[in-house]
Amino acid sequence: MVNAKLVPKIDVISEFALNLEWQPIISRDQHRQILQCKKALLDANINGISSVIPTFHSLTILSDAGTSSLQLQPQIESFIDQWNPADVDSDKLGVLHEIPVCYGGIFGPDLDELAEIKSLKPREIIDIHTSVEYYVYMIGFIAGFPYLGGLPEVLHQPRRNEPRVKVPAGSVGIGGAQTGIYPVEAPGGWHLIGRTSAQIFQPESRPPALIQPGDRIRFVEINHD
Repeated sequence: MVNAKLVPKIDVISEFALNLEWQPIISRDQHRQILQCKKALLDANINGISSVIPTFHSLTILSDAGTSSLQLQPQIESFIDQWNPADVDSDKLGVLHEIPVCYGGIFGPDLDELAEIKSLKPREIIDIHTSVEYYVYMIGFIAGFPYLGGLPEVLHQPRRNEPRVKVPAGSVGIGGAQTGIYPVEAPGGWHLIGRTSAQIFQPESRPPALIQPGDRIRFVEINHD
């Protein structure tokens, strides 16, 4: 685990946005510190901050309409100089979600093909996919779509050559070194291995996305009945 403070580079990226950029790597330890920084920023009640959005290795800080990014930048630089990651308990930043999934068949139309590519049985794909706890690095692509780290290397697979025009809401897919859940019907090129009935994006809820960066996910196989 990272104990030392990691100092990000601060860039103005638009009239109303600043970007804090850490090392360009996908690291759970670094990401936990990014989330510590986000919480500390929000707790500091710095005037002019509208929202703070984490990604794999950065935080984007959006300012409100009355504050430009150039006006906000000195306050952010001062905050980064003074904040201490130890002041935020990273163990309290996320929750565990158990997501029920129907694998294969009409719910996972790419499961058999992926198993053939990997020289595995569909049962083995399911067992491997449900064997680990995944970590949520960011929400993106479409509203509520969680990018999950921790996919076992044996299941890594480049995206499909021909994306689908419509992927059903709740579809669980594999793309590259990641797995994810489509929260709504959308185009997509990931390999679909299952589907969940869990409602992970509801616009009327606050926040609308059930799953947030820093959360953990475990997939649980259920019957098709």
